[in-house]
This record gives sequence, C-alpha cells and structure tokens, in this order.
Amino acid sequence: MDPTDLKNVIRIQAMVRTVTAAKHMKKKVHRHVFRTKIAHELKSTEQSFVSDLITCIEEYETPLRALIKKEKLDVIFSNISELIKVHKTLAAEFEQRISKNEWNYHASIGDVILPVIDQFAVYETYINNYNQATIMLKDQRENSVVSKLLDSKVSEVKRVRGLSLESYLIMPIQRLPRILLLIRELIKYTPKSHVDAIHLEAAYAKLTALTQALNYSKKLNENVHKTLALEKEISGLQLGFLTAHQFTHEGALEVLKEKKAGVLDRTVKKDSSAKSIVQKKTVYVFLFNNFLLYAKKLSASQKAIAKLGPGKAVYKFSSPTVIKLLATDKAVATQSTYGEYAFELECAETKKPIFFASSQKELNMWLDFINSKRSIKNEEDEKSLPLLRSLSGQAAKK
Repeated sequence: MDPTDLKNVIRIQAMVRTVTAAKHMKKKVHRHVFRTKIAHELKSTEQSFVSDLITCIEEYETPLRALIKKEKLDVIFSNISELIKVHKTLAAEFEQRISKNEWNYHASIGDVILPVIDQFAVYETYINNYNQATIMLKDQRENSVVSKLLDSKVSEVKRVRGLSLESYLIMPIQRLPRILLLIRELIKYTPKSHVDAIHLEAAYAKLTALTQALNYSKKLNENVHKTLALEKEISGLQLGFLTAHQFTHEGALEVLKEKKAGVLDRTVKKDSSAKSIVQKKTVYVFLFNNFLLYAKKLSASQKAIAKLGPGKAVYKFSSPTVIKLLATDKAVATQSTYGEYAFELECAETKKPIFFASSQKELNMWLDFINSKRSIKNEEDEKSLPLLRSLSGQAAKK
C-alpha cells in the first residue's frame, strides 16, 4: 500500500474512533443526567413523604386524642408511627448517598434500597387496616366537633397544605408503587455494566414480590371481614361456615319458584292435578370459590333503621340455599319462557334453579365471575406470601 494511502486510512480510523467515542460519551452523559434526576426525585419524595406522615400525626392525630377514643384512633391511624421510622431510615440513607460529595457516575443507590425493603413488611398492617380506617373516620366525622376540627386544619393550618386527613391516610398506600416506578426508571438509564445494575434489578424484583404479597394479604383480609359480616346477616348458617371460603361476588337475581311446593325448579310441573304455579322471585345471591348461596332479602325494621340513621339501612337474609360448585362446574346462558337474560349451573346438584339477570351486561358479569373469577387466589399470589411472612418475622425481631 502506498504510504500516503496508509496515512489516510489511519487518519480515517482515528476519526471513526473519535466519533464513536464521542457518541458513547454523549450516551453515557445522557444516562447519568437522567439517573441523577431520578435519584434526586427518590430523595425529595422520600423526605416529603416522611414530613407528611409527621404532619398527619402532629396536626390530626394529636388534637383528635381529646375527641375520639384511643381504640378508634388506633383504627384510623393504624401503625403510621412504624412507617415513619422505616422511611426516616431510608430518607437518611438517600440524603447521604445522593449528596454532592457522594453522587457521581459510578455511585450506586440500589444497595441502599435493597436492605430497607425487608422493613417494608410493616405495610401489611396498614394496608389491611386501610378500609376499616376510612369507614371509622367517616363515622367519626358525623360528630360535629370532630368534623369542625378536621375542616379547620384544611383551611387554616399552612403546614397541612390544604390536604384533608383522608388525603394523608392514602399516602402510604401510594408510596411503595411510587418507589417501584422510580426504581424501574433507574434501571432503564443504568448500563448493564454499571455496578448499580445488579442492585437495582434485585431491589426491583424483591419489591415487586413484596407488593404482590401485600395486595394478596389485603384480599385475604377483606375476605375475612366480608364473610364475618355475612355470617351475622344470614340466618341459619353454622358459625364459621363462610370464613373458611373465599367470597367473590354478590347481587340480586330472580329465580323460578314453585308456589305450592315451595321448591325452586326450572319448569312448571306437568301434572296439572298438583295445581303448581311457577313464579319468578327475587333473591340475593352470594358467590364463593366452591359454592353459590342465595337467600331471601329482608329489610330491617323501621325502628332499627331509624336508630341507625339515614343512609344506613341494613338487610338481613333468611332461608339460605347452598349449591356446591366444583372447579370444573360452569354457568351457561339459557333460554326460558319466563324471561330474558337467564342462566343455569352445570353442576352435580339435582335441583339447579334458573337465575335471571336484569340485563345482558349483568348476565355476562355473573357468567364471568362463576366461570373465571371464583377464586381470589392464584399461583403467583400463593408464592408471594412466604416472602411477606419471612420479612414480617424479621421486622418483628427488630
């Protein structure tokens, strides 16, 4: 090769390397800028979260102690103090790691998050209690003195920032999903070769599993509360019968009822001498994972309703009938001369009434629940619980 040509080749190669290096550096800087931005958002939102929880305690719980009994306050505010303790630790770690002196391209943050996830098991108590807390708070707001105090905090206390107590109580419910989202964004802008990549991936996987376990624990807890309430409302059931099962869905439907015999059936008896008359009757239906229960809905007495107050009428249920359902049993739409939107159960029970929904939409919803959504459990949920129990044990020891 001519020496001149060789020099040109070398010069071109050098230019290519320079351009490639510049592109690589630009990409590296771009990633670092976004990692820095996300890291600072993690730090600032964590600090704000801790500050808001402290405000919730000092501006709401403390003055309410003079107006609401301790056991009711404990329901409303649950274990917020434990959450504050955990997040104070994390906020302090963020403050140190993401400071001007510590933060640079090679800095890691996943190793700060990962060990604190173990302590997030304390969220189980708060999340499982949240629905009860909102109900209790709504009930306490009916006291005019309590309501006036809560409203005055929103309008008069600058530190509260115009946020109601309800707004503060939902913040912990939103915090873990927010952290999970920010970790995912950090992973997006962290090169696989970066020392932080393995820590972030581990933290994301662990927090994902934990939030799944927390959600499942909440579903199980809500199921217990629901079934306990139903056992008080439905007469003729053995104590503890419903709590061993998974509640899925409920609603009013119509069924065919043979007036003379008092037996639910699908058709009028052909024997005219029996003088049977088949009518549609409204019942209330409760669907569980392995059976369907329907009962007559009775309104509470006017005296009971008056005692409870407006908007709080309750219902009791009598004459329950249980239809057992295997995992393979199905509900299918059917035609009936007695009305539209009918369905029946394909199961081993000998007496299987035809049910009537009020619309096609409601019919489809019942078919979907019976055929696809009878269980609140799934394989991934079942796998997630041991992690939560393990972390709960570790948190208790600490």
